[in-house]
Amino acid sequence: DLRFILRVAIARICAVRCRVDELVLLRKQYAMTIENEGEKLYCSLNEGVTAVLRLSADCPMLKGSAFVDQLIGTGGWDAKELELIRTKLNSGDYKGAVQVMDALVAEIKSFGYQQKTPHLPVREMR
Repeated sequence: DLRFILRVAIARICAVRCRVDELVLLRKQYAMTIENEGEKLYCSLNEGVTAVLRLSADCPMLKGSAFVDQLIGTGGWDAKELELIRTKLNSGDYKGAVQVMDALVAEIKSFGYQQKTPHLPVREMR
C-alpha cells in the first residue's frame, strides 16, 4: 500500500531531522566526533573521561535509543569506577545523546570526582 510507504518515509525523515538537531545541540555543549553516519559518537569531558555513545535508528525519538557503549578514562580514572558509572547510566531510559551526556556529567560530580587531569589556564583577551 502506497500510504504505508509514505508514512514510513515521512517518519524516517522526521527521525533524521530530530537526530541532526540533537547532534548540533550536543556539539555546542560537548567536544565530540561522529562515526558511522551518527551511530557512534565520541564525547570528551574536561574531567578526563571520553564517552563512546551508540545511537539507534530511532534516536532521539524513543526512550532507550541512546546509551553509553564505553567510558575511557585518562589521568587516574579506575576502570571499575568507570564501569560502575556506565552501568548506572545505561539503566536509565534516555531519548538522546544530550540527555546521556548531561547524566554522565551529573554522575561524575555525584561520584565525588576530584580533579585528575591538569587544565590549562584560560588566557584573558585584552
